[in-house]
Amino acid sequence: MDISKSIMKIYRSENRRIPLPEETSLRLWLDRTGMRKQSNDPMPENFRRLGLYAAVAVTAGKGFYENTAGERAALRTGDAILLFPEEGARYGSEGIWSTAWIVWDGAEMEELLRNNYFAPAAPILRQGAAAVLEALRELRILHPTPGAELARKAILLKMFAAFLAPRRHSDPRLDALENPESFFWSLSEAARRCSLSVPHFRRIVHAAFSMSPAHYLLHRKMLQARELFDAGKTVKETAEALGFRNEFHFRRKFKEYFGHPPGLYSRLSAEIQHPSLVKSGTPCYSTEKEKESVHD
Repeated sequence: MDISKSIMKIYRSENRRIPLPEETSLRLWLDRTGMRKQSNDPMPENFRRLGLYAAVAVTAGKGFYENTAGERAALRTGDAILLFPEEGARYGSEGIWSTAWIVWDGAEMEELLRNNYFAPAAPILRQGAAAVLEALRELRILHPTPGAELARKAILLKMFAAFLAPRRHSDPRLDALENPESFFWSLSEAARRCSLSVPHFRRIVHAAFSMSPAHYLLHRKMLQARELFDAGKTVKETAEALGFRNEFHFRRKFKEYFGHPPGLYSRLSAEIQHPSLVKSGTPCYSTEKEKESVHD
């Protein structure tokens, strides 16, 4: 699709909610979230200024992105787009795709921009969709209780940190750890596969990931567990695939790592496809009627 020949027209979105006073005092608040599954969203004719910040994840399919600053990019499954309040942008699918989004605002985000954590000149986050989906799941768990606005802020900050985290180590000696078989290796076996002594292996892993080999391996297992749940695997199947002694051992480690049991995460992976509204005055999960709030 040639997106370079269109006439530049920009409109401003006015779809937003008024934040609660306690949210304003926190300087970072959630506006809304949503998902659109298996839809055909052609590139719109006009650019749009959202007036808020947003992260839009491409969870399936591919498409295109363009902004008024001249940034253009092809989008593929796993990518995320950052939208900025005053930057005109548009995006659309190439055929059928699925997307998910989180919209927010607040002065704290402006400080992140001033400190060059994020920039309108770099709107595409390759493999950033996973962070958006994880934040959506955590938001789905929350109940509208006192202090929920602080928990929502923490989830947003965690998502921002995940966007900034390096996706992969830079030491080629540790390439063997990317092998799925490494889930079953002992410490000595992992060191041997990396052609390192055990003490040297410990030092190299800590230098690359700021954690011990055991913690790094558990970290990778937990991330892989989420992917297996997203693919429809059961708790038992996931425990076996990741080399845990038994299902109970896996359940205990998963809850220690994420703070909630794997069964809840597995259910949320399915339920998040049909998000529901929370009570008036708090951030809402977009219904079928509200989907135009981010895409159109």
